[in-house]
Amino acid sequence: VNVNFVKRDSATLDMNIYTNRLQKYSISQEYGINVVQGVIPGPFFNINFRNRNVFGNYEILDFNVRYALEGQASVLDNQNKLQTIEWGISTSLTYPQLLTPTRLRFQAAKYNAKTRVTFGYSSTQRPEYDRYGFRSLLTYLWETSQYSYFSFSPIDINIINSKIKMGAFSDYLENLKNNGNNLYVSFLPSIVTNMNFNYTFSNHSFGKKIPSYYFRPSFELGGIVPNLINRTITHETDNKLFELQYYQYYKIQVDFRYYKPIKFKTILAFRFNAGLSKPYGSSGINQGGSNVLPYEKYFFAGGTNSIRAWRYRRLGPGSYANNDPSKQYTNEEPGNIIIESNFELRRKLYKFIEGAYFIDAGNVWLINEDKTRPGGEFKYLKSFPEIAVGTGLGLRLNFTFIIVRLDVAFKAWDPVHPISERFVLFKFENKNNYPVYNFSLGYPF
Repeated sequence: VNVNFVKRDSATLDMNIYTNRLQKYSISQEYGINVVQGVIPGPFFNINFRNRNVFGNYEILDFNVRYALEGQASVLDNQNKLQTIEWGISTSLTYPQLLTPTRLRFQAAKYNAKTRVTFGYSSTQRPEYDRYGFRSLLTYLWETSQYSYFSFSPIDINIINSKIKMGAFSDYLENLKNNGNNLYVSFLPSIVTNMNFNYTFSNHSFGKKIPSYYFRPSFELGGIVPNLINRTITHETDNKLFELQYYQYYKIQVDFRYYKPIKFKTILAFRFNAGLSKPYGSSGINQGGSNVLPYEKYFFAGGTNSIRAWRYRRLGPGSYANNDPSKQYTNEEPGNIIIESNFELRRKLYKFIEGAYFIDAGNVWLINEDKTRPGGEFKYLKSFPEIAVGTGLGLRLNFTFIIVRLDVAFKAWDPVHPISERFVLFKFENKNNYPVYNFSLGYPF
């Protein structure tokens, strides 16, 4: 849209509005390098085909193909880097109204309401295992103001299958099972269903030096439909529906951020993130279930956008310490509870160069005692000394269209040690206290 004003006389202007129709068909292509902590960077490509007004009522049809190749640490040996291939296809159809059988779809029109239906298939191929997933999703989107956005998905179905290719990995899962860890359940053929609701408030205005907020609560409830079918029709055991493992769980998370300009070149940024993900019903241990979540529904701490003094997903749970110090911080550590906060002071140093000082604090915990990870259970106020603390300095190259970030972080309070030895800032005689370098794109929050 272009708007031009033409002077008619000394007191009158004419407004001329020129519009051009968007192209009905378009193709966008994206190529690059994945740069993520915990992996060796690798190439990817993403191609999207779009058909506008596909049925004559302003619908948008998207078809997407993605392929990525990268290197990741072996699950069995953190020092051994293995090739990982990820690829997927998806298609989505977006309607410019709420598709409901009631008059609500007309009443919601003033809220810029949309309905999106998505189908997708994804594949992850690693030397230890292959993992495949099919997803179908129905989402309603609307906004009540320029700052407030809502998303509600009454249907979100994931069918997942895994194929273990290494006997050593099967032995690894079996050993965990014998010690009370039910991670093996996450590799069974499964159906993961949920309904979820998200609200986002953000009044941040790009380029304006005024205080701003970001607030995003979310709620997810899983396994209702499979459990209902199982209880009333199929009557299968071991939380299975048509031989597929299903899970009953709920997940709550809150993400709050505050940005306060102090001076023209200085900004104080703060973030608080907390969440709980818990099995219930037939998936709960009291009902004879496995008391396990889908692996993707656990929380993790550590990494470039979390507690930066710990490597990606390597912090926690609680005060758990590996019996073999050489294997400390080598495995991903999932948890049911996450509490973390980040404080960052950002200042423009010279033209496009920015500096930052930050303090990160947080951890993940388990709801129930795990024999394989003693000390990981959440015990309310008693868990306060188990909050890990890291600090450090950062350098950012702000090219406007992209921000290149390098942070160096130091462990200050490490809960794996006895409480009298947890202050470890600059104690480099232990190699686990060495600084951690984080390279990433964009601000951490």
